[in-house]
Amino acid sequence: MIDFSNVEKQTIRETLLQKGPFKEKLPEQLLRIFYSNKLFRLFIPKRLQGLQYALADGLQVIEQSSALDGDFGWLVQIGAGGGYFSGFFQEETAKNIVTKENFVVAGSGRTSGIAAPNPTGYVVDGKWDFCSGSTYASHFTTNCMLKGTSKFTSLIILPDQLTITPDWNAYGMASTLSHTIRAKGINVPHDMTFQLDSLQNDYGYALFYFPFEAFARASIIAVLFGCLSHLLEETERYIEKSALTKKKSKYLKNTLADTRSILADRKKVFYEATDVLWQKVVTGSQVPATDLQSFDQRIFDINGFINEKAWQLYLGVGMEACKENTPFNKVWRDITTATQHTLLKQY
Repeated sequence: MIDFSNVEKQTIRETLLQKGPFKEKLPEQLLRIFYSNKLFRLFIPKRLQGLQYALADGLQVIEQSSALDGDFGWLVQIGAGGGYFSGFFQEETAKNIVTKENFVVAGSGRTSGIAAPNPTGYVVDGKWDFCSGSTYASHFTTNCMLKGTSKFTSLIILPDQLTITPDWNAYGMASTLSHTIRAKGINVPHDMTFQLDSLQNDYGYALFYFPFEAFARASIIAVLFGCLSHLLEETERYIEKSALTKKKSKYLKNTLADTRSILADRKKVFYEATDVLWQKVVTGSQVPATDLQSFDQRIFDINGFINEKAWQLYLGVGMEACKENTPFNKVWRDITTATQHTLLKQY
């Protein structure tokens, strides 16, 4: 866990609630908190100047960050999650870029670009949306189809090669800077390409053997765990400061108690399941497909539970929950936005 100071906690909540949403850039005081606590380096190997956390430990930091504020926690999980790619970068590239203190990746998993081979690498055109952290990222990762083939490659692109369109306008997670990026005829050399099915160097870090989509889903659920804890906290504050009827007070208190109990159980089971899979990769075992399916299903179920309880609390609080400038409304919007992520959907 990270030992956030009281000043940092206050800065995170007050800045993002009272002065947001931030569409163009985050305030420097927030960026300093990210970097001083090495929050973007949770999942980077020690040999690349990272913290090399075990998976569950890193997820708990993401949860802790999200309990302070949803936007803040989302950006922690996005920035920290980019560390996963470092083992797949070419070794010299990783040494040159990942070791830098301000290294943080934004990007997209969508294969919505075209890469045409040239003698030194590729000429790239494309557009990628939902790139959280876009305005302060040191590097972007994108996927492109190789022109004239059915194959694709992943690329590392520098910010000055791209155009950012500030088009993220969701009602929740509003300050995550999840904008669209565009590339037009840029050159990307071979040493800035990678493949997630081709590990280059494991640096003695088991994370690179943990399936990427399961890692990404788990990271989002950690955000939602933190956000729901925050929503419960704000609901309790509302009960304490409001003159409620006995019937409404009883309903909300019962809902709080029920949600807290189920949440604690879901978290316990989730982190235990995470540790089971983690121990498999630590000992060099491949994670069986059936275990992954069970893990994913647990995540889908948790997502449904969190969304359901967020709505139940929103409806229970009533008109006060509709006021956009309140902490309750903000965290509710963050939850109902994050639960929409495509990785948490069963279609």
